[in-house]
Amino acid sequence: MAPILSKISWTDLAPKIRAETKNRECHQPLVSTYRWWARRPHALMGAILEAASESLQNGGGIADPFSGGGTVAIEAVRRSLTVYAQDVNPWATWGLRTSLTRVDPDELAAAGDLLLSHLRARFDTRYSVAASSGARRSHVHTFRVRTLLCSVCGSKVWMFPYPLITLASRAKIEKEGFFGCRACGSVNRQTLNCKNRRCSVCITMIEVRYQIPALGAWPRFSRRPGRMSVALGQLF
Repeated sequence: MAPILSKISWTDLAPKIRAETKNRECHQPLVSTYRWWARRPHALMGAILEAASESLQNGGGIADPFSGGGTVAIEAVRRSLTVYAQDVNPWATWGLRTSLTRVDPDELAAAGDLLLSHLRARFDTRYSVAASSGARRSHVHTFRVRTLLCSVCGSKVWMFPYPLITLASRAKIEKEGFFGCRACGSVNRQTLNCKNRRCSVCITMIEVRYQIPALGAWPRFSRRPGRMSVALGQLF
C-alpha cells in the first residue's frame, strides 16, 4: 500500500490552504464557534483523511486524543467516518461538542435574530453613530490619530500617516478604500485610482504624495496624547 501522504496532490491543495487561512470565517464558519490558537487548516486535514480512506474501508476509525480546535474530528464527521476525539482543555471539548451538535437551520436563524434584536435594543445607542444621511450605522472600528496645531495658521491637523487608512474589504480585487482627511479628520470612502481626491466633508484635496502601502504593510497609528477617534462605521 502506498504511503498516505503520497496520495495527496500538494500542488492542488496549496491554493486551497492559502485561501482558507486568509479568511477562515468565510471558508470554515465553524471556527467562529470557538477560537483556538493552533487550529490546522480544514483543507489539509480533509485531504489527509480522504487519502487515508482506503485504509478505513474495513471498519477503521479516526482517533484524535489531542483534539484542540477540532479540525480532524469535524472533517472526519463530514466524511461520515467514525471518530473519537478528546482534549484535556474544557474549552476545547465544549467547543467541539457544540460544533458537532445537530441544529435546525431555521431555529438557529430565529435564535440569532432574537439575540441581535435584544442587543440592538440595549446597546445600539452606545455602539452606533449618525451617518451624513441621518441613519444610524454600527461603529465597527476606532483608529487613534494624533492631532497637532499648525505653526502658521493655528488650525488643528490630523496626522494620518498615510491618506489610505484601509481597503474597503478583504476582497482579492478591491477597488475602494477609506481615506483620512488631515484638514478636518473625517474618513472618506473613495476609489483607489482616483487622481483628484477631495474630502467629502470639507472639500479639501486629500494629499496623494504617499504611495499606497502594500498589503500586510499598513501603518501603525500613534497612541500618544492628543489623539481622536475616527468611526468608519458611519460611512457604511
